[in-house]
Amino acid sequence: MSIEYNKRGFGLVEALISIFIFAILLLGLNYSLIIAMEYNIANFLRNSATKIAQGYADKLRSSDNITSTGLAVDCDPNDGSDKAIDYIPLRNTTVKFETVWSYNELPGTAQKIYNLTVTTCYYHKSLMKHTYETKIYKGKGGL
Repeated sequence: MSIEYNKRGFGLVEALISIFIFAILLLGLNYSLIIAMEYNIANFLRNSATKIAQGYADKLRSSDNITSTGLAVDCDPNDGSDKAIDYIPLRNTTVKFETVWSYNELPGTAQKIYNLTVTTCYYHKSLMKHTYETKIYKGKGGL
């Protein structure tokens, strides 16, 4: 008498191997989602820094004079100098953006033209700086 086995379907070993392979694939997918979320946050913060810097540049361009608030060399948060500060909500935290600006006259021009540099700093894993440069004409705002 011979015993015949059903050769159709999966056995226990095949099912365990397929579950193991599926678990490895899910771990890879999970890691790629984490990386995508980190890049999304970094892009959101850089975009916010750009908007803040452009906003301050527009305010300075349209004002009668550039105030001393924000005139600093660097936007190091620990130096204690006077800076413009903005807060942007991000998920369950708030990110602090510090903005400084400086300007200098461009030589060799008939009309006085100044180069305005606006730097916005924030922390995202380390100190991040975003610099925005524009030109201001004397008598047309800013100076």
